[in-house]
Amino acid sequence: MEKKLEEKEKISIAEIKADFEAEGEMFDDSEIEKIRGFLYLLAQISYEQYNRNKQVSETTNGKIININSNSDESTKSNTLYPCEYGRTG
Repeated sequence: MEKKLEEKEKISIAEIKADFEAEGEMFDDSEIEKIRGFLYLLAQISYEQYNRNKQVSETTNGKIININSNSDESTKSNTLYPCEYGRTG
């Protein structure tokens, strides 16, 4: 497991409280600590998942195809056969 953030590396309660107050939200320090803890935990989980996905993609030999970009590959669709459901061959 990755090294967890130490307390000195975290965003201060005062900074978070100021941001919330600027948006019109009022929380006491204990609520802000819970919110900060949850967000750091969520970030840790996301980071670990990213690393796992990166390791898997580096070890697999599969071809990744981006279906959302224009490519040199033919964009012509398969021929539909004349039938009730218009199925391809």
